[in-house]
Amino acid sequence: MGGRFALIADPAAGPKLTAFDGGSVDYPDRSATVIMEASRFLSGGEIGFSGPGIPTRRYLTIEGLPAGFIADWASNHAQFPCGVDILLTCGDLLLGLPRSTALEVSCM
Repeated sequence: MGGRFALIADPAAGPKLTAFDGGSVDYPDRSATVIMEASRFLSGGEIGFSGPGIPTRRYLTIEGLPAGFIADWASNHAQFPCGVDILLTCGDLLLGLPRSTALEVSCM
């Protein structure tokens, strides 16, 4: 059986990423995919994205993330190849955030 999906309409009230199945070393593909609704995406901003498939660091502002999300994501990313994947939605926009992606908050 494959991974699980979770839908979170209100990230501030949702559980931490550690509440979801991150898979195992033998079966990392059985981890959860979390679909989370953000309130706004803005090009540029303080969150830098890097990793496989991202040729140069990209920056974005994402409003509506739960408190502590960046630290939770760093812990999730450190578990690679295990860990959850996230699909962030905002209206008709979609941002894929696989566990292989590193996030960095820039000083602005």
